[in-house]
This record gives sequence, structure tokens and C-alpha cells, in this order.
Amino acid sequence: MSKWREILICLGWMSGLHAAHAQLVWTPERIAEAPYISACWTDEDASGQALYYVISAYDIERDRMRHQLWMQPLHPMAARANRLFTFDGPQLENLIRISPHQFIFTRGNQCYLLRTDTPSLRPFTQADSPYAHMLISPKKDYVLFVHPEKVRDVEAKDYYPQFGKTRARIYHRLPAFGTDGWIDGYVHHLLYARIDSMGRLGMPVDLMPYEETDVDTALINGYLAQVHWSPDERYIVYAAYKPSLQEIATDTPQDTLVTPQVSQIYLYDLQDGLTSCLTCETDVDRGLGSAWIRHESPAFSPATGQGKSRWIAWIAEPVAGVHTGQRDLILEDLERKTLYNLTHGRAGRVLHFWWSSDGQSLLFTATFPDSAWIELYRVQVFDEGRLHTPLVIRQITHLHTRIEALVGETPSAWLVAVSGWHPMQRIFAVDKQNGSARMLVQADTTQNTMPRLSSWLISLAHGMKVWIHQYRPSQTDSGSRYPAIICLPDLAWFSENDSKTRWDQPHMFVEAGYQVFTISPEPGLSDDRLNFYLDPATLHSLADSLCRLLTINQADTQRVILMGSGWGAYPALMWASDQHIASCFSVRTLVLWNPVVDIASWSTTTAARWIAREIVQLMQQNKNIVHTDLPSAQLPMLIGVGGNDGWVPAEQGLGLFDKIQDRQIPGRLIYFPDMAHHWQIGHDLLVWQHQVLNWLQTPAVNP
Repeated sequence: MSKWREILICLGWMSGLHAAHAQLVWTPERIAEAPYISACWTDEDASGQALYYVISAYDIERDRMRHQLWMQPLHPMAARANRLFTFDGPQLENLIRISPHQFIFTRGNQCYLLRTDTPSLRPFTQADSPYAHMLISPKKDYVLFVHPEKVRDVEAKDYYPQFGKTRARIYHRLPAFGTDGWIDGYVHHLLYARIDSMGRLGMPVDLMPYEETDVDTALINGYLAQVHWSPDERYIVYAAYKPSLQEIATDTPQDTLVTPQVSQIYLYDLQDGLTSCLTCETDVDRGLGSAWIRHESPAFSPATGQGKSRWIAWIAEPVAGVHTGQRDLILEDLERKTLYNLTHGRAGRVLHFWWSSDGQSLLFTATFPDSAWIELYRVQVFDEGRLHTPLVIRQITHLHTRIEALVGETPSAWLVAVSGWHPMQRIFAVDKQNGSARMLVQADTTQNTMPRLSSWLISLAHGMKVWIHQYRPSQTDSGSRYPAIICLPDLAWFSENDSKTRWDQPHMFVEAGYQVFTISPEPGLSDDRLNFYLDPATLHSLADSLCRLLTINQADTQRVILMGSGWGAYPALMWASDQHIASCFSVRTLVLWNPVVDIASWSTTTAARWIAREIVQLMQQNKNIVHTDLPSAQLPMLIGVGGNDGWVPAEQGLGLFDKIQDRQIPGRLIYFPDMAHHWQIGHDLLVWQHQVLNWLQTPAVNP
């Protein structure tokens, strides 16, 4: 990971003293240095099964990450955890144990070999290696790499003579627009190489030569989530974006006004070198009510190849139509070409899934609209080699928290990683028989309790319904009135509730002494998503409901903080400038990330044109929607901008900051040139959290 960069601009600090109504627990410095679990898994050790995990911490002053590799035996009489190695450097990825004392991992474009008996750490590849995201095959005789390929580009003057002799370039037939935005005109190819008996790599082979394919390189628990080997090493399965046949034939980009970009699942056969698409031809027949489906996280059953069938599972999500945002777990018999929707008809959204070690069950995390928690569920899919019917889904965990990953399993327990203010703060062992849980690892010892949670289903204008979740500090002072933070969600809120992309981090603010109110959609609300953001009547009814909730819960209505990300920033600005809403409680400051400010400009610059068209049409049809270039909010603002955002151009946030400067409104701008629309785990998120807490404690916010 490249070194984080930020530009910090401050102006117009207001004078005054801060009179605290409640004692803040965490400081910005504590947030920056708080350790978290960056990777964890189970493996066999000399004394039996063991838990391996890496605890990472970031020093914001020195811009330095420190990682500690630990091993903890899991047998009943196990000794205490043993620290194996400590090293500094960027975030590590795809950490794999290849022998009792040898580990390999990647970071940036380098592969490293770590020995814990010597101990030593040395590069496994050349310094200028073009490969990243290494993945070892099950039998450890192949290695898989990701290689960034440059998409064909031309001089701008060749297509647009009016540009003259400029340095502009035009990229043609970019493979897809993903949640991370465009990445400098590169696509990511998969390459594999054989490892000989001496540990040397053979010549890499490109799985997709001459294709402008972009493989999804998302990481879960520090490991590639969208690329997997089959247990017999014959197949590699991956999720990727590829241009349509029409694009290839005509050399013209896909019309995103008509068809949104989606990912498909592909199967590469190492024996014959052929690639087949598992999901390209049957999108309409998946029972999800839409022809445009995004497919993610393909994974073979560990028992693949032992019977007559080959089983594979993945997640399917419609990106258009009435079921937009629904995420279901799909199982396919590759031999019989038969599909099974394991979660069809459930209101919850499947986030991630894992196979059990025996290949008989699938475990998955899911979230429901009436709860802010993410729990682990299990569905048994096989019984003595046959499909188990009926398919019964059973909830495994009742931790009332966010399960980030299934770490592994023992004969008697499931091991799960739980998030706090940052993903992966604790590891629990959950008993397979009675569901009881005991904590094995706690990265941050200052977090001993979970925040209290309450939820309400609220009716808004136009018959719209949303869930409001309130997070409260676990330990409160009697009679104290805590300041309230209201988080207005982004447009992605309707289709993505993954905690890894959450920018608001309610747990972090709760630990710092704030009450936090977040909003979740009621199923079926996706058809009205634009009315939620653009109709003042909806905003008024939401503000009235929150006003009552703040009063009932004894929040400090004189110290309310509004937060908005992307499209959520627009109603935050409208809220702050609306005199009707301002009469209910006093908003002290705005915290905005990649804010949408000027809708007319946004609709012509964003890559998400298919959404932009809907918004422009809605504004033309609905006379209740009043659009101005910038609502007249006169409040202090913290504005965060990601320069690599494909959904909201950086000019929106930068322009907003220029305008508040002209109006002499106190403000601060934090600019991350390499950040996209959604947050990822790493330095940038820690820097942002550090700056947000600093801002909330400034005299400009708390006069």
C-alpha cells in the first residue's frame, strides 16, 4: 500500500471554551494507535490445531505500521499465545503458512518469505516485480499472481483535434466501473506459475491473454475473496468484469445508461487452458427478477472431486430492477448444470460465506433491515453425498455484534472474527452444540463492552419506511446528556450494508462518548431511493422523527452533529439550511465525505450514468424537488474528498470548500488523492477517523 497522503487546509477557527457534558473515552491519538487484527486463520501445529493471527497497529505520527504474528494452540490444555515475529511496513496480504516455520505473503508488488525459527524476513520476488496478490494452490505446487495490465490508450488530439497539443489521454473500452472507481487505466489479469522442488518459480502463464478483463481483487480477512483454486488444482475460479461481445465487435464502450456494469464468474481449466463463463447465459433464470446480476466470491466445496459432482457457491446480487440490493447465496452442480438459491425469499442480505472444512455445509454472514448486527448462519447442503432437503438455515451466533469473517473451525467450535470501531477487533470460539461463545483474542483491551442498540421502524412521507438504529455508550453517567451524531446514508446504502465500506464507524464514536443514529432501508424501498434524497417532505418527516427520538433518549439537542457520505451529504446540507428543521434542535457542525453538492454537475461527470439519468428524470417530474447549487448552510464543515472516486467527482467537495471559504464559514478540507468512494482497511481510514475526532473536539464545533 502506498504511503498515505493528505492535504490539510484550515480557516477561521472560532473562539470559545468547550464545556463537556459527558466524558470522552477515546482521544484521536488513541484511535490512531489502536491495534486491530489484520489476518487470522487456523492451521495444524506440532501440538495440534492452532490459531494464527496478526495484530497490526498504526502510528499516525511516524506513519509506520507494526505487525505482530501470534500463534495460540486450541487444545483444552493450551498454553498462552506465543508471539512468533514482529516487523514493520505496509499492510500485509494473503499470508500463507507453507511449513512449520515458513510463511509467505504479499504487500504492494512484492512477495516476502518469513521464517520464525531464524528469524528473518526477505523478499521472495524482485524489487520491480509486476505481480501482487499471491495465492498458493492447495497442494502448494502452484502460485497465482495478479498482474496490472495497461488498458489501450491514445493521444487525446487523435480523437479530439480541438484539444491541440495537450497531455490528455483517452482510455478506450475500460473493462468496468467497480466500487473502487477507475484505477489509472489498468486492468488486473491472473497469472499462474509452477513451483519446482527447489522452491523456484516457473514462467508465469496469463489466464486471460489479449483480454481487457478486470479481476476483482477485494480482500476479506487479508485474503483474496474473489479468486479460488479447486481442491484438485485443476480449476481456477474467479469473479471478473469483461467487455460485452458488442463492445469487442464494434470497439465502442458499453452504454452505461442502459446496462450497468456487472461481474461474472469464470472457470479456467489448467489441463486444456480453456476458460468458460458459469454465469453469463443464465442471469434471467436465477429467480432474482433481473437480467443484470453481479456475481461475487466464487468458492469450490472442499469435497469437490471426491464424488460424481463438482459443487461451487457464489453470491448473486441484482443491480437493476425490483430486487436491487438483494444478495442471495447460490449453489451450483457443475456436472448437472443445476442451480439452487439457498437463501431465496429471505429479507436479509448475504455478505460473505465460507465452506465448512468437511464440505457439507455453508456458513455465511448476513444482515437484516431491523438490526444493525451481522451474525453467522449455517445451512447444511449435503447429507452423505446428496443434497440435503429441506434446506434449513440456522443462526449460529447471537453475539449482537458484527461478524467480519469465519476464521476457521475445530471439531467442537467455529472461530469468528468480530469488529469494533475497526474491522477485526476480537476472535471468538462459538460452540457447535449450544452456541455459547468465549473470547480467544482481543486486539484492543480498552474495548470490553459493546454499545447498546435500539431500533425503530419510522414512517416517512410518501409511505416510505426506514429503520433508525441508535448506538449508546455502554457505560453512561447518570444525568449526563451526550451529544448526538446523525449519519445520513449514501446512495449505496440501498444496495450495500457491508461494514467494511462504512465510513461513519458508529462504534468508534460511541466509545468516544457520543450517541449515534444511523439509518437502514426497509425491504422494497429501493424504488423510492431518489425521493429519499431529493424530496424536502421526506427530509422534514425524517428530521421530525429524529427530533422525537433525541428528546426521548435525553440526547443533547444543542450539540447535534450531521454526517453525510456521497448522496447523504446533500440532505445534510439541505437539513442544515432549513429553518423548519433547525427549530427542533441545534446542529453544531457538518462532517461530509465525498459530498454530492451540485446535482446538475454531478449527473454529467459521474461514471454511474445509469443512476444519473434516473435522478435527472425524477427532478424533472417532481415539482416538490427544489435544487440549488449550494444550500445556504452557515455551519462549520469538515470535508473529506477522495481523488480516485468514480461515483462523486472530487470537484464536488473541492468546490464546496471553495464556496464556504468565500462565505467565511469555518471549515477544514482533507484530501486523499488515492482514495475511492468507499473506505478500505488501511492508513487512510485511520487518518480520517483521527481527523474527525479532532474536528469534533475543536472550539469551532463545541463553543
